[in-house]
Amino acid sequence: MTGRLLFAHPDEPAEPHDRVLFTMGADRQFRYRDQRKLQGLWLADDDAEMDREEFEAALSARRSSIKTVLTNQSVVAGLGNLPADEILWRAKVRPSTHSNDLTEADRRRLYTRMRRTLPAWGVVRRCGARGVSSTSSRG
Repeated sequence: MTGRLLFAHPDEPAEPHDRVLFTMGADRQFRYRDQRKLQGLWLADDDAEMDREEFEAALSARRSSIKTVLTNQSVVAGLGNLPADEILWRAKVRPSTHSNDLTEADRRRLYTRMRRTLPAWGVVRRCGARGVSSTSSRG
C-alpha cells in the first residue's frame, strides 16, 4: 500500500487526496492519504494469526505464479509488491514459479521468511519506531 496514514482533528478540512477518513471521537480522525484512488476497502482477517498449514494450503490451492499469489489480497492481506519480492528473494524462490509446484521445503521457507520480513515493512512499528518501508525501498 502506498500513501500515508495520518491523525488529524475532525475540524481540519480534508486534503484533496484523503481517500478514507475514520472519525474516532470528537477530537481525533484517522486518515489515509494517497494520490492514487482506491478500488475498495475491506476488512480482512489478521494474517498475523495465519499458521503455516493455512498458508501452505492457500499456496497449494492456486495455480498462478507465487508472486501473484502472495500479492493477492485474499491470500495475504496487505502484502504488496516490494515486500513480496523481498520474501521471495530471502526464501530463494523464483517469482515465476507456480505456487502449486512449490516443494514442501519451498513453502516452509516462504512462510518463515514472510514471518521474519513483514515486521520490517510496517510504516510504524508498535513501539513507535519507523519501519523500513517508511525510510527506504528495501527491507
